[in-house]
Amino acid sequence: MAKVSLHLSRNNKFFFFFRKNNKLFFGCAFFITLALCLYLILIPYFSSKTVFPSPAKVGISSDSCIPFLHRIKYIGVAQHLPNKSWDWVEPTQVSKCAFHKFNRSDVSDLLNGSWIVVAGDSESRLTAISLLISVMESDGHERIRADLFKRHEDYAVTLKDIDMKMDFIWAPFADNFTKYLYQLRQNKTCPDFILVGAQIWEMLDVNNATKYGISLKVLGENVLALLRNCRRSPHFFWIGMPKLIMDLLTPGWSTKLGDDRRYLYENQLMGSKLLSENGGPFFKLDLHGLSDSCGYYCTGDGIHYDEAVYDSAVQIMFNALSIESNRKPR
Repeated sequence: MAKVSLHLSRNNKFFFFFRKNNKLFFGCAFFITLALCLYLILIPYFSSKTVFPSPAKVGISSDSCIPFLHRIKYIGVAQHLPNKSWDWVEPTQVSKCAFHKFNRSDVSDLLNGSWIVVAGDSESRLTAISLLISVMESDGHERIRADLFKRHEDYAVTLKDIDMKMDFIWAPFADNFTKYLYQLRQNKTCPDFILVGAQIWEMLDVNNATKYGISLKVLGENVLALLRNCRRSPHFFWIGMPKLIMDLLTPGWSTKLGDDRRYLYENQLMGSKLLSENGGPFFKLDLHGLSDSCGYYCTGDGIHYDEAVYDSAVQIMFNALSIESNRKPR
């Protein structure tokens, strides 16, 4: 039997090929196995890079729906109604982009467990009030308005039912907020949402557009330094300067806050690369465009506007977040 087996194997051509080329055979098998392993390891890696964008990347400014977010009309202005409302002006885009006004339940879902920091001057404070009103029961609205209207003070509130914390930081100058960012870095803490705006006081008290640009550059450097300590990038929003009605301002203010000076400061903001439209982290809430749409009869002092303006800004923020995360509220 052994002789028969040996005779059969020696007549097998494959057997002789294998014996003469066994090193070549094992070499090819090794490289094929290695290539297969690399394929199985690397293909999921590169696929994940495509499917799951980096959380630190803002990206919402490039979305085709973003340019339509600020196209808003205000209702009740001509009639001088005290409680004005608003809506988007282009129904086709509203339907296509699924824009809508977030109700209290929607906002609760969106901000559940979040830490929100709002910093700046009175425009930021009015934005903070609208944000809180959007998520609070109606019986707490007046208390929030009264508390947050305390002049030049920080304010903190926690909504226990959704585990949401908001800190309002009185920071009318860009340098004020830069110092706050440094404190966050020292404490190794990182908010989920950061809303900041600083321009009116810079124009009134400092009156130096070039220095403002330098302050914004330093602010941007500190934002980048903060991000190194964050496991997940915060959502950044820049609260723009409103339309100023010169006829309603005092003579001293109208001189310092005129359109020619505003353009100088706006150019510094654009050049700072802070805004997402210029590659930065901050999505701009365009209070100038919104307040201009509401107009003369929406302000009593030429600077601070009716609640509808700040409510629309907050709703724009919610919709921008929804676009960014592809998250649909219930």
